[in-house]
Amino acid sequence: MSLSRSELEQAARKMFDAYAAVDDQGVRDLDAIISLFAPDVAYEMPFAPNPISLSGTQALRTFLAGTQGAFVGTQYTLNQFTIDTERQTVVVEAKGSRRIRVTGETAAMRYVFVLTFRDGKISQTREYVFTTDQDKLMRALKPQAA
Repeated sequence: MSLSRSELEQAARKMFDAYAAVDDQGVRDLDAIISLFAPDVAYEMPFAPNPISLSGTQALRTFLAGTQGAFVGTQYTLNQFTIDTERQTVVVEAKGSRRIRVTGETAAMRYVFVLTFRDGKISQTREYVFTTDQDKLMRALKPQAA
């Protein structure tokens, strides 16, 4: 099932909406997020300080569960969509911010997401993120690791 240009953009927007839907305790609906991905999704953040490569929705769920409670007030501004209907791929340039629940600090990020779809689900994600607030993010996630 191939998606049209409009459907691909809407499907990409759904992912960002699901990621940004965080309650006041920093909890996201992981079932809603995971439902957007193919069971065998390949999810990569190749340029993260510790590069991440995940395979399958269970690995993605485990990764996202590790961030539960860390951030509130997550916002994305989606700046540019480049869509290839033949390859079922969407490239999204975005800016984002997250308030760290424990400290109240805000971390700002810039992104490029490359999303590939298969049968209406995200089958591959490459997330390129840049931030000068890495130290803030690490402080937010450190309590989660304990």
